[in-house]
Amino acid sequence: MEKDIKALRDEYSSRPSTEETLKKSELRYQQLFDNMLNGYILYRICFDANGNPCDLIFISVNGSFETLTGLHNVIGKENSKVLPSALDGDRELFERYVHVALTGESDRFEHYSAPLKAWYNISAYSPEYGYIAIVFDDITERKNAENALRESEKRYRGLIDSQFDLVARIDMQNRFTFVNEVHCRILGKSSEEILGSSFIPFVHKDDLPHTLIEREKLKAPPYRCKYEQRIMTAVGWRWFAFENHSIFDDSGNIVEVQAAGRDITDIKMDQQALAQSETSLQALISNIPGAVYRSILVDGHYKLSFLNNTIETITGYPIDYFKGNIVNAIHPDDLDKVRKEGAKWAKEYGPFLMEFRIIHADGSIRWVVDHGQTVLSDDGELRSFEGIIFDITDRKNAEEELRAREKLYHGLIDSQFDLIIRADTNNRFTYVNDTCCYILGKSSNELLGTSFIPLINDEDLPQTLAALQLLTEYPYRCHFEQRIVTVLGWRNIAWECCAIFDDNGILVEIQGVGRDITDIKMDQKALSESEARLRSLILNIPGAVYHMLPDLDGKVIFLNDVIEAITGYSVEDLNGEGEHCLKTIIHPEDI
Repeated sequence: MEKDIKALRDEYSSRPSTEETLKKSELRYQQLFDNMLNGYILYRICFDANGNPCDLIFISVNGSFETLTGLHNVIGKENSKVLPSALDGDRELFERYVHVALTGESDRFEHYSAPLKAWYNISAYSPEYGYIAIVFDDITERKNAENALRESEKRYRGLIDSQFDLVARIDMQNRFTFVNEVHCRILGKSSEEILGSSFIPFVHKDDLPHTLIEREKLKAPPYRCKYEQRIMTAVGWRWFAFENHSIFDDSGNIVEVQAAGRDITDIKMDQQALAQSETSLQALISNIPGAVYRSILVDGHYKLSFLNNTIETITGYPIDYFKGNIVNAIHPDDLDKVRKEGAKWAKEYGPFLMEFRIIHADGSIRWVVDHGQTVLSDDGELRSFEGIIFDITDRKNAEEELRAREKLYHGLIDSQFDLIIRADTNNRFTYVNDTCCYILGKSSNELLGTSFIPLINDEDLPQTLAALQLLTEYPYRCHFEQRIVTVLGWRNIAWECCAIFDDNGILVEIQGVGRDITDIKMDQKALSESEARLRSLILNIPGAVYHMLPDLDGKVIFLNDVIEAITGYSVEDLNGEGEHCLKTIIHPEDI
């Protein structure tokens, strides 16, 4: 290498006209270079006293050079003088240029210039030994866009992987092309094991025909389908509700199906447990004295488009008496309140509940509750009010009974999904989804930048903060339950949180997915109380309680301790007799 450098120096000293000749050659192409959109630089290598390359001299640049770099009047100057930090900060770039100039090997690469704070696409070649020509283009905007895209993908991949739901994409050959972290965890397999395999072996054979029939709907508008099926998971067969939609390429061809599935096994089990009470519940619901109505907007006024005959039982007036609305029966003192509340619902949308008085046809005053939902058109405009009116005169002051009645219709008016939030290390919201806004009764603008601490029940705050501290340790996840104040009051929310780190491994955000488990908590409490009552009953019965299977063997599967007081034999003694244990203590003449 030193010999090459010495030869170059000797050759340079013996050919004083090389630079002048090269400049003349450059003049012939100057006009071409000055009109290029790409920047152009011609460098000559400088050598120190020891014959080592030490700097670059600007020999020529075109007009685009100044536009793309913001540098002016550089001809004849050393690169280290124009960009003082270039040799230290971009030492690798300098050595790369020297290699091209001394070997004649062209090079093409992308480079970030710290002094210029810009990305460049560089093509370098040597027109003559010791010289290097650079053609470059500013790609900063493209690089920033790529970085922004990667950050966006990383952010939303984090959201997808933090869902309670399974998220997957499947090609037209029924093979997985994408699965989220939840999907892998539930199936008990890695993404590498799942991707490229068919989803069909995971589906219960009894559910597969229906699944395939429903998926055929993805080939025609609206290119969506819903179905329920059992799939084999790491813990056995589980029920999932799936919603699918088709994914198209630029030519309008269906190339993939995107699927989102939610575990509904517990719901299915609840449905089975409630099957025995369905008959009584149906009888109860069919006898609820509710007047069902629909009120639509016509010429700026709301008119009844449907009203069932139960209104006659509630008010005592024939259905024709109302002539498009029910204001004729509303108590005059409550009429203004009803109109104001209606105007409020027309602006806020969503479910509504209001109690007011009516004057019955017999002159008596009765209380009713109007329970319904605002209905929006496809373009988001209010289309109608739909609801049920009940006579609550006999139970106006029985709030507990009223809450029980409302619970029967809870599913008709409220369908909640998960809360998804992000918060910074100071516990301030940085992202909230629409469900979170709806449940908290605030817009995203009102929530973003505010702390979530005031929303948490004081008794639950210490364990919440303690759980969040676990996010700094592997596996950087935590799970906890807490009560938060919502538009519906205090609600129990189960949270699954994970830590979000920057490129330096520093915790910058907390991502949480919350699910309302208030009803589950209440059911658990009711079940616990029921079990306690049953246990107390059995323990206080002054008799031997037993449970025998009604088969030929008469096997006893439960026997309490009272049997010892009656027979003198302990439960262990009788169980040791085998499946005919009760027969052994019956008098032979009574067998």
